[in-house]
Amino acid sequence: MRTFIILFCLIFSGTVLSGESYDPTTLVFPPHGHSGGYHKATSHTIRMVLGNDISFNDPQGITLVKLNDLDDPSTHNDDDELTFFAVNSGAGQIVYNDGLKDIKVYGSTGVSQLQLWEPQGIASTPSGDVYVADKNNHRIVHLKYNQGNLEFQRFIGNGLGTAPGNLSYPQDVAVDSRGNIYITEMGNNRISVFDRNGIFQMVIGVGFLNKPFGIAVLDRVDPWTYYHDRDFLAVSDADNFRMTIFDLQGNRKKSLDGYDLENEEIYFGYLAIDYYSMVYATDRRNSQIHIFTKDLRFITSYGREGTGDKEFHSPRGIAIWKRFGQILILEQQSAQYYWLGVDAMIKGAFPDAFSFENPGSTISVYITQPADITLEVYNKQGALVRDLLPQFREVPGFTQVLWDGKDNQGEIVDTGEYQVKLIVTPTYSSKGYFKKELFTTVLCRDSIVNPEE
Repeated sequence: MRTFIILFCLIFSGTVLSGESYDPTTLVFPPHGHSGGYHKATSHTIRMVLGNDISFNDPQGITLVKLNDLDDPSTHNDDDELTFFAVNSGAGQIVYNDGLKDIKVYGSTGVSQLQLWEPQGIASTPSGDVYVADKNNHRIVHLKYNQGNLEFQRFIGNGLGTAPGNLSYPQDVAVDSRGNIYITEMGNNRISVFDRNGIFQMVIGVGFLNKPFGIAVLDRVDPWTYYHDRDFLAVSDADNFRMTIFDLQGNRKKSLDGYDLENEEIYFGYLAIDYYSMVYATDRRNSQIHIFTKDLRFITSYGREGTGDKEFHSPRGIAIWKRFGQILILEQQSAQYYWLGVDAMIKGAFPDAFSFENPGSTISVYITQPADITLEVYNKQGALVRDLLPQFREVPGFTQVLWDGKDNQGEIVDTGEYQVKLIVTPTYSSKGYFKKELFTTVLCRDSIVNPEE
């Protein structure tokens, strides 16, 4: 697949490896043929490539979209060429790529129609609509991508106030596939919903939300979602200590906070949702990305503080293009580009030794993304004695893979030591480019002595 312009104009410099023992793979780097081996942009990189016109100045939200105007319907070769719109809050700017040609900037700091005052979150649609949470101007700015430029359309919101339709310090904005617009208001402790024409519809979370921050939304008719059984939105609030799931009618479904995760230092910032409806939250305090299922079951935390590979420094906005699992993450002074992968670990083999009388062992494995799992068994000489096909497709969390103690001819294996190999592969995004291999040892003995006898 060809890459989009951010890899040529921004992601220009490599990074320093932080040690061979640290290599999480829930997110992986794109293959060299897609990105040229580059996956990170820094302020120095941007100045070197683009000059001094653009630099990181309190980056906030980011969105990724495949614009209809830039799509060639006669081919699939350009399907992964995306447009990003990123908020450079300290400069009152929206930074975006004009196809594969250029990086452009819209806006400056101020209060006029064409200016932004500490903008925060941002959302976009394939039709070219771009919505910006213009926080200190207490409005949502509706822009339109037209032939390479962003053009002002309208303000959404009836000005500063507490009445329905008013806005107070809008922090983030999301848009569903129907065009409805969802806005977190830190000043009014609520989510306000407007339709695609900017007409107020409803509020969500009144009396419950406290300084809502990030928001992400998914509806069941979204073309790039695996599950079509529900509509939901995720929101972070309570000084970024809590995350909550609502349905799109405003009913609260589930909440969790740092106490539930035994982490009083957690910080849920901007949010994104992937193809499998998993929820991602940036954590600028711990320099991580936290990942949950659509029911807010915690799966894993990715990354750590640092400037090396798979490390972050104060991550802010996050955007996921659900169709192909492409991810952009903004940090305080850089941006990183990933594909969705999968990480896995073996908890153990139960039992780790079996006999002819009671053959078989169950391998317990934990995976961080939906994945296909293949099991292979080798004897001590390295010869393959058993492979289990077809692959087992599993959901994130703990799963069990059973080896019945038999070889490919259906006979119980001879006594000895066997190496069990699990091959865990992503179901999309980095599928075909990445796999995780895990190993454990299981013994077959003539008999198993009960230690209590």
